[in-house]
Amino acid sequence: MKNEYDRLDYYYCCYYYFGYYSLLHLLSLLLLNPNISTFPCYPPLCCLSITSINHGVHIMLGQMAHIDVRDRSHTAEKLTFKTLHDRKITSIHLNPSNPSLLLTSSLDRTWKVWDIRSFESRKEPEPLYQWDGQTKSITSAYWGPNQEILTTSYDDYVSLFKEPNASNLNPIMIPHDNFTGRWTTNFRAIWHPTAPYFIIGNMKRKLDIYSTIDGSLADSLDSEYLTAIPAMNAFNWNGSRIISGTSSGRVYIWGT
Repeated sequence: MKNEYDRLDYYYCCYYYFGYYSLLHLLSLLLLNPNISTFPCYPPLCCLSITSINHGVHIMLGQMAHIDVRDRSHTAEKLTFKTLHDRKITSIHLNPSNPSLLLTSSLDRTWKVWDIRSFESRKEPEPLYQWDGQTKSITSAYWGPNQEILTTSYDDYVSLFKEPNASNLNPIMIPHDNFTGRWTTNFRAIWHPTAPYFIIGNMKRKLDIYSTIDGSLADSLDSEYLTAIPAMNAFNWNGSRIISGTSSGRVYIWGT
């Protein structure tokens, strides 16, 4: 993952099932002097999110902990975990406009919005609001550029919440085959950073582009060079390129 708050000071994070995560400062890589920091953490990591406020990393399994990456002396034993879901957390995303708001999704079929300032209390936090309307596990949930929420779930829907709050949770339910099976990474619908679209992989070795205005399919990208399912996708910072990854070990770059 990358630090989306500062394009000039990117950090890329890798996390491992044996209890460590690493941070790579992109500028140092361009200067041919890689600055890589490795930190211990247990239990094994599931997902990370970087804040612009305190340079922290949030770590998820069924629980959450916060680490300040400026502190090189922390150990796994010092971490304090908060329970946010009953089952494994599948994604976390700090609101780009208000980094105090944290969005989480889980195998327990819910997504929740939290005020991370409440995590400083010794009590277990309560979500500001949540959604439990899916019939199967939610594999991802992300904030949109205008405070929308976009989720992907195993019940073969992408759900678009245009103005989510505690009293307004009426999503546009977009049918999409999300059953990737055992050997393909779960699909995750990803926002375009500026235009009203999102992208998601397709089991027919294509990349689907949907409108966030009405949920209609705008286009499907394919190529003779695409020999596997593009399960992992991302836009560059201005949305002019799409980067797709497949289980074949290849990366594809699309022009938009």
